[in-house]
Amino acid sequence: MPLFRTIVFVLFTATASATSRAADLADVAYFETHIRPALVNHCYECHSGDKSKGELRLDYRGGWEKGGESGPALIPGKPDESLLIQFLQHKDTKKRMPKSAERLPHDVINNFIGWINKGAPDPRDHPPSAEEAAEVSWQAKLAQRAKWWSLQAPLKSRPPRVSDVLWRKNPVDRFILDKLKKSDLAPAAPADAEVLLRRLSFVLTGLPPKPDQIDPFRKAFSENAGRAMRTMVGELLNSPHYGERIARHWMDVVRYTDTYGYEWDPVAVGSWEYRDYLIRAFNDDIGYDQLIREQLAGDLLPNPRINKKQQINESLIGPMFYHLGEHRHGASVNFNGIHQEMIDNKIDAFSKTFLAMTVACARCHDHKLDAISQKDYYALAGMFMTPRWTTRPIDSQERNAGRIKELKSLRSQIHHQLKKFWQNARSLEPDSLRKWAMKNYKSFASATPGEIGHPFSKLLGGRKFKTVSIQKLSSKESTLTLEADGRTALATGSVPATDIYTVEFDTKAGEFNGLRLDALTHPSLGSGGPGLTKHGNFVLSTINAEVTPIGAKTSQKITLRSAEADYNQPNYHVTRSLNPDARGWGVGLGGNVDRTAWFGFDRPVDLQKGGRWQITLQFRLGSSHILGRFRLALGSPSGEANIDDKLQETWSALTREWNKTHATNAQANRQFKPLIAESRPGLPPGWVMDGSGLQHGHVTHGTLRIDLTGSNLVSEILLAGYHTHALSPKLAGSLRLPDPRQFSHTNVSIRLAGGEWTSRRSIPQNALLAESPIYLDGKAAPKWTRMAGGAYRNGVTRYVPEIATASLNPNFPGRTGIARYAKTRLPDKDEDRNKPSWFSITGIVGHDKVAAPKPTLNAFAGLYEAKAPASVDEAWERLSHWLNASVDRWAMNQATAGDVRIMNWLRETGLLPNDPSANPNLARLTERYREVEAGIDFARVANTMDERHIKPVHYRLNIRGDVYQEGDAIRPNFLEVFQGKHRVPESQGSGRLELAQHLSRDPLTARVFVNRVWHWVFGAGIVPTPSDFGKLGGRPSHPELLDWLTHEFANNGWSTKQLIRRLVLSQTFRQSGQTSLGAREFDPRNRLLHHYPTRRLEAEAIRDSLLAVSGRLDPRLYGLPINPYRRAEDSRKRLFSGPLDGNGRRSLYQEMSIMQPPEFLVGFNLPDMKLPTGKRDVTNVPAQALTMLNDPFVNAMAEHWANGLVNDTDTNAESRTRKMLRKALGRSTRDGEVGRWVTAIREFHNGDKDLLQDRQAWQSLAHALFNTKEFIYYR
Repeated sequence: MPLFRTIVFVLFTATASATSRAADLADVAYFETHIRPALVNHCYECHSGDKSKGELRLDYRGGWEKGGESGPALIPGKPDESLLIQFLQHKDTKKRMPKSAERLPHDVINNFIGWINKGAPDPRDHPPSAEEAAEVSWQAKLAQRAKWWSLQAPLKSRPPRVSDVLWRKNPVDRFILDKLKKSDLAPAAPADAEVLLRRLSFVLTGLPPKPDQIDPFRKAFSENAGRAMRTMVGELLNSPHYGERIARHWMDVVRYTDTYGYEWDPVAVGSWEYRDYLIRAFNDDIGYDQLIREQLAGDLLPNPRINKKQQINESLIGPMFYHLGEHRHGASVNFNGIHQEMIDNKIDAFSKTFLAMTVACARCHDHKLDAISQKDYYALAGMFMTPRWTTRPIDSQERNAGRIKELKSLRSQIHHQLKKFWQNARSLEPDSLRKWAMKNYKSFASATPGEIGHPFSKLLGGRKFKTVSIQKLSSKESTLTLEADGRTALATGSVPATDIYTVEFDTKAGEFNGLRLDALTHPSLGSGGPGLTKHGNFVLSTINAEVTPIGAKTSQKITLRSAEADYNQPNYHVTRSLNPDARGWGVGLGGNVDRTAWFGFDRPVDLQKGGRWQITLQFRLGSSHILGRFRLALGSPSGEANIDDKLQETWSALTREWNKTHATNAQANRQFKPLIAESRPGLPPGWVMDGSGLQHGHVTHGTLRIDLTGSNLVSEILLAGYHTHALSPKLAGSLRLPDPRQFSHTNVSIRLAGGEWTSRRSIPQNALLAESPIYLDGKAAPKWTRMAGGAYRNGVTRYVPEIATASLNPNFPGRTGIARYAKTRLPDKDEDRNKPSWFSITGIVGHDKVAAPKPTLNAFAGLYEAKAPASVDEAWERLSHWLNASVDRWAMNQATAGDVRIMNWLRETGLLPNDPSANPNLARLTERYREVEAGIDFARVANTMDERHIKPVHYRLNIRGDVYQEGDAIRPNFLEVFQGKHRVPESQGSGRLELAQHLSRDPLTARVFVNRVWHWVFGAGIVPTPSDFGKLGGRPSHPELLDWLTHEFANNGWSTKQLIRRLVLSQTFRQSGQTSLGAREFDPRNRLLHHYPTRRLEAEAIRDSLLAVSGRLDPRLYGLPINPYRRAEDSRKRLFSGPLDGNGRRSLYQEMSIMQPPEFLVGFNLPDMKLPTGKRDVTNVPAQALTMLNDPFVNAMAEHWANGLVNDTDTNAESRTRKMLRKALGRSTRDGEVGRWVTAIREFHNGDKDLLQDRQAWQSLAHALFNTKEFIYYR
């Protein structure tokens, strides 16, 4: 039973009442098979639901029983008395149904008569709901539209018999000749050899024939035309330029672009890789079925096609197909409609390219003419929106494999040599360490408690503070009084809500490294102070310091790098006073006692002659949270602490501080669950990575990163985790996370560092050009970064967080001004994606509260867990042992994260030697490492798909296409009309792989491609609309031939070369362009192929011919797109001008920018790159003639040709002119032709020099030849 009848039967019989009229199953089946489809197709439009003309409804039994204005529509058992039959038979002109159409076929009317004779059994007890009526209406239309010719399997036709000896050899000719004969037409006479050679050359390579091919081919053709044709066709099919020619045809169909257009024309990453992929594929004659699989689902193929020579995954390039065309920047979350427009373009391209169907017409409603529903459109949308749209490396495992292996070996050897070198370093012995510390005190003077230099700062350096004498004291609101000691300030009088204190004092020459603020109690203050509130609290919002050295005209601002206090109110830590946007330092809940805060300078201040200081204290919280009494003191280096009792006191304080901080942080970190084991490779479920940088970037604690330039050996000692630059910053990497709503915890944070245009993004609904990248600053320390999505609105149902090096960011460089980190902005002219970009991931944790893990300070465990040293000497020994223990563990490959911190500090401070020249073996290994790394190739990348660990997207239908009105969520699927052959199981992700497998076996897909190839060869398809086989498209002129070719194509491995070979070796192809008057009148569009049409060269072929004939053509294949010549540049949109001749490269290597495509090509009908083009326009307008006359490129090619001519060995003008004609027109000269052209060149000649040396004259002749019609046409 057909699909429609099955669905309708189930839909309506399921609701039939138990009281239904008695009818056996055979009668019901008769109704479902013969009556209901006719009612739906021919009657429901006027007689169902609210559309009840004449008050008659025919969509349920009660409707025809009641009847309309004329009474009951039928009388069961009496067809002759039934009004329905009378109206259907059209016997009375006033009683007709359908009223405005022809009478229904006799068999349909007879079916109604038979039904009424059976008693008119009808299971439809109730009127259908609106949803049921719509479904039934569509199913009826679908059943009818599914009968369209292009949806039927190709028939296995037998080539007709013909008597002509030449035309019966090739089955193609038999079909063509048979149809010509039936139309009383005859084929044109065969074309001559030179015409065929030029035709073959342009059809198969897009280039003119070489002059040295003309005579040999003509001679061979005269001896055996068939053999000569076979030989030449084989030669041209094996030419590398064949692949360029066919690829350019396909690029039209898939709307090839190198940019994405819209406002900023960003780069389509890897577009040129797709172009080169096509050239290789057609040159290698990869089966079209394989190309279907690769372009639709190349990322999903279990056995991808690996190009061993190029060391790339060809299959992974295929899905770049989806990424072509115009893309808007931004995302729907900001401007609704962006991803909807994007997917509309993809559906349009897919359906036209592979199905020759216009599925995009069903975005707003069911297709008006073809078998495509609106649900079909959104089922495809879900299929194409399910995978991640992103950039991936296309390198195979072999690429860089040898160098990577050697780099790992060299790194291991360097580690082996270096451990002896470092373990024997005398700089870590107690005495050496002590001398170093005294000499380099400034380097760690301001170290904070979490820094490795902190114990040196506290124990062996420290500060001595001296209270300052205040010279000037002022406040913005209250009254400040200087007490008798001249050092203490007291606030008196009324108490304001907020205030700002300014204190000025002088110092003599000296070095200063810190500031102390003493907050003091006093009986006059609230509760005794030290603040002005009634509870005695205060909050110091901000503290600033500056100094004017004696003799200087301007002051120097001093950066306060660190802050400590003897007490901190909860949530009001003293470090917050360093940030003007934070709350500040408070002392509430700590009792009314004196409090002290210490502030460290970022670097010591050295005053040669002294200076005037100004300290500003701001109290912005309000409610009188102002300091009431205070003193200030300046700190200066104190030298070595040499009193043992003081040392133990300080060490004990450090130990208490460490124990407290360590325990507090450990407690706080209990909420964070590690999601990876840093010591071994692995990612959380649903996370995926790409790139050899990550593949080879996982390291354990203590792995060396070798310095690639300069005098250092080691750039960094790495923490365990992933480092894309562990071996080389040329190695790319990207990490993709699932939608944050799928995280195992409410929040996930990554300890992240990166630089050189590495970015992190959160991409809503595959908006790969979303302008929200955060570029990482390579100079910044690793930071815990919470990975989050965003607002789920405007149809956005998914975010894909991603961290990627520059080459794997699909929106890099993006539009100008977007790429920036810190204060660095990517220059507009910088389009280079091959940057030494990198990122590191040294921790991934899940957590439910918004917070970040705190440092555990494990590095200090070995220092503070033992008893305090009894003397300064013992302290130095303790420090030495602490540092050496880390070096020893590192040497034994047992380093901890704390050891890595210590080792990096030792390296940065110079305590560990880091100059390879100090050790011959290390110098040799380092030099070899750098040499091998220099040979590492940057990743080759392309925009493609990634469906790993992705859940299918059920795309919401937009009611009437309105992005603001969402309907049902439609699961991914193929078109309903094909679902008898293909259905996407719920468990199969997007279904793209199943779709690709189905289409690569479906002869309907093959038929579309066969027709395209026919179009490329003959200038018009058997179906004249190559991308539309629907109702609005053309019908095939030779349907049997098209079906026969389709079967042959599939049986021959879907070989494009074999198909083209068959076509160009046919007598049909070998016809001349001569036509008879009768043929032109009977078949003016040449649908029957009674001659070979004269064809104008496409835009690219015209430009390439100018290059080839002038001798400027560079025949190399592949490579980055070349900017076309532009009269004006626009750097904001990266529309830069290239060389006038494009470096001599063929036209398909020019950058195809949507915003500004090559001007010369546009003039000769380069198609709109926003849309798939199956058939180019061919216009003949005055602008084209003006282009050939005046375009600087045409003139440059004429000049180039002339420059070559005046240096050749020609002895007379006639000989040179003959050669020029052969080269330009691809044929021998005709009688008198050379003489006419020589006459012309003598007119160009100025007479002042030898004619053969007159460059301008020969340039004029070359220019004139370029402007002949014969130059830009072939017959």
